[in-house]
Amino acid sequence: RARYKSKDPYPAPSADVQPLVDELRAADALVFVYPTWWMGVPAILKGFVDRAFLPGVAFTLPSPSGGTGATGLVAGLPNIKKVGIVTTYGASRAVVNAAGDLGHGRDGP
Repeated sequence: RARYKSKDPYPAPSADVQPLVDELRAADALVFVYPTWWMGVPAILKGFVDRAFLPGVAFTLPSPSGGTGATGLVAGLPNIKKVGIVTTYGASRAVVNAAGDLGHGRDGP
């Protein structure tokens, strides 16, 4: 709750997350390898993304007084040039299509 009341819009990451942030800032590429779990990413991967790709780390908002005319999000990790994703399913394509892959419906992607 202290972060919600902070005047700093981008407080520093907590001590347990800071090493992850340091590694992200040093990386030039990321590869995510995970099993698809109930049509989504595993909770541990979602937790990593939620805790490490923070506002002020992964992105910032443009400053209205910055004078750059920038709109939208400003990249906070410009060092990362490539991202790769490898995922597996525990079922055949037919079963995945029948179940509706992430809401794509019964016709598949």
